Amino acid sequence: QAAGLHWSVILWRSAVNRLDEG
Repeated sequence: QAAGLHWSVILWRSAVNRLDEG
């Protein structure tokens, strides 16, 4: 469902941001 995908993208981008900063 769209809601699940939306959350997955948010979490993915958040994780990538952390890795990029670190």
